Amino acid sequence: MAYHENDNRIFSVRFKDYVEEKAFSILLIGMLVVFFCLLFRNFGSLYVVTDESSFVGLLRKPIADNSLSAYLFQITYQISLSCGDRFYECGKTINALFFVGSAFFIYHIAARITKRSVAVAIALTALFLPTNVYTGAFMPESMFLFFVWGGLWQVLRAESTGSSLQWILAGVWLGCLCLIKPHGLFLIPAFLAYAVLLAWHENDRWHTLAFRNTLLIALTAFAVRSGIAFLCAGKAGLSLLGLYANHVGAQVSFSTERIMTILGSVSINAWGNAMMLAAIFGLPLAIIIDKTLTFIRHKRENCAQSRIAILFVCSCFSLVAMSVMFVAQIADVEQGVSRYQIMSRYYTYFYPIFIIALCFFYVKNQSLSQSWLSRGLIFLPLAVASAAAIFTRMKPYSEFETIPLFAKILWYQSTLSLLALLFGFIALLVWVKWPTIGKTLYIVLSLPIILGLVNSFIWEDYSVRVKLEEHDTTIRGINAAKALLLPDDIKKTMVVMGGSHGLFFHYIGYYNLIIHFSVMHKFIGSSDYDWRESKEQPEWLVLVRPARVNPELEIPYSLELSPTVSLIRTPYNLPSSQKFIFTNNASFTYSLQPNKIKTSGLSMPAWHGSWSDGKTVHLEFPESLPTSFTLSLVANSFGPNEQFPFIFKIGSISKEVMIPQVRTQIDISLTNEEESSLIEIIVPKPTSPISLGLSGEERNLGINLYSLEIISDALSEDTIRVRR
Repeated sequence: MAYHENDNRIFSVRFKDYVEEKAFSILLIGMLVVFFCLLFRNFGSLYVVTDESSFVGLLRKPIADNSLSAYLFQITYQISLSCGDRFYECGKTINALFFVGSAFFIYHIAARITKRSVAVAIALTALFLPTNVYTGAFMPESMFLFFVWGGLWQVLRAESTGSSLQWILAGVWLGCLCLIKPHGLFLIPAFLAYAVLLAWHENDRWHTLAFRNTLLIALTAFAVRSGIAFLCAGKAGLSLLGLYANHVGAQVSFSTERIMTILGSVSINAWGNAMMLAAIFGLPLAIIIDKTLTFIRHKRENCAQSRIAILFVCSCFSLVAMSVMFVAQIADVEQGVSRYQIMSRYYTYFYPIFIIALCFFYVKNQSLSQSWLSRGLIFLPLAVASAAAIFTRMKPYSEFETIPLFAKILWYQSTLSLLALLFGFIALLVWVKWPTIGKTLYIVLSLPIILGLVNSFIWEDYSVRVKLEEHDTTIRGINAAKALLLPDDIKKTMVVMGGSHGLFFHYIGYYNLIIHFSVMHKFIGSSDYDWRESKEQPEWLVLVRPARVNPELEIPYSLELSPTVSLIRTPYNLPSSQKFIFTNNASFTYSLQPNKIKTSGLSMPAWHGSWSDGKTVHLEFPESLPTSFTLSLVANSFGPNEQFPFIFKIGSISKEVMIPQVRTQIDISLTNEEESSLIEIIVPKPTSPISLGLSGEERNLGINLYSLEIISDALSEDTIRVRR
């Protein structure tokens, strides 16, 4: 059952009180089901959001170079790198955990004003709000949502006359929010305003209490945010909004003309946000406004509903205002940003409050509720904004939103969406005179259709994206290219992308290949690539299908790294050589020439190369080797073999070579007067990892071959050149 409206410490409750409830068990089961549903949807397809490139890039950079001030995100999501080329799915799993975890805090808050069973329904319904779209993108939105609701839960637990510890903990949550996304800074004024209003509402000596509580929140949030950021990035971490935001802000001028333009953009963008919110959430907004007025008019009434309402008004207004101001400032300055762009994802974190508000009830003391005339005054502006959104279909705002959130219901109106909007408008109208009936109409007729439509939009948007199988093969191909090419080669490589793979590769995948190198890349859509038209004259191409090269071009040699990625050698600076590859994809051995070599003493190829197993490795070529050539290896040794020379023999000629444990290119000049086609490698100390206590591997390892190249224009006979 719900706690009574006038209970003291109405948000203070022991955790075990929830665990003992059957409703809590149902909640956990529901959260688990939603978690696996999200994994099924997100792992089944690829959802690409432009900002992902920035956040994926953070994982490949030192934390001190984090230009977005997302230090806590970077530290947490480093876990995904342990998954190797499956890092993207690991990131999605972490997203789903954070997203589903937020339901606990939503349940905790809702249970203060309604039955536990209803609180479970609210928490699980919140997981079907459109914020779940971001669980499929490598971004901090899900983590931010978790900490937003953790912060709301904590600040609602704090009492104006209560322990200082609760306000300090609220500051800790806020400080962590700012380390996930700098947008968390804009919640600090909201939490401070709530602390002041709560003290004013509950105590005559509110000035002292408000000062104490706001000071505790602000100082703690600042200490947590600045302290951790300084430890991560030094002085650069003390930049509140991050280097990127500072760079964007530096492009904005503040002349009188510019200020007037910004003010005009603010009014335009604010109206667009107001229309969307009123059309979708008109009734919950009306209820929240009603409860906020109750909070202001009736001091000393310790009402959980009013406290939730006033905290929501402070928090959501802060983020909506931030969204509007941000768009207004960078409109026509940042490429692709218009004053008509509704960046609703900056405040979607508060959408569950609208569901909670539907459970606000009217107490018997009618003096604590507004009259129907007062509700009529609340109805009028919401009705105007809602009607405008429905009849205009949100044009021209609809041209600038790309994420299928609630606004899509307004832009692409179907019979169902029109019914949902109409039912919502009628429910708002009925609420003016009969609040309970109005809420019932909205809950039964409007909300289910809205949630069903928005999730169908999201599912549809996922289904037309690149399928995960294609994503996997692309990533595997990219990683293979990275393993095969030396740093000097990568600097002369052109990455050619096409179609939806190209979109993904451009935004995310190419970080696996080039984040530490200066690599050329080109997105060609559906056309053919012709290196003769390229000023860069690349020596290598990494071709991501459906991109193609001009069929008129003569390709010296190419290598299929995966069904979607090819490595192609262009004619520029083409050496006279044959190159053989010992790495694999799906257990195949590749050669950049159509002829193969026969091997013995080598294990099956893997992504890291082929390990020797035993004392001797034989490499038999399809024809006699040149009489004078350079044997160019990319290889590394295992364990004690680093301390002893390997012997390379061809015919009666042999050379001793030291090979380190790190991957190294080694050029060995050999003569072949006997016209032999066999190269023999003698391993000095074959050793098994199990004998060294490193693993359970029983193979006797010695040398790991990545690639081998025969260069007929040999170096001098006595030259051995090692390049790391």
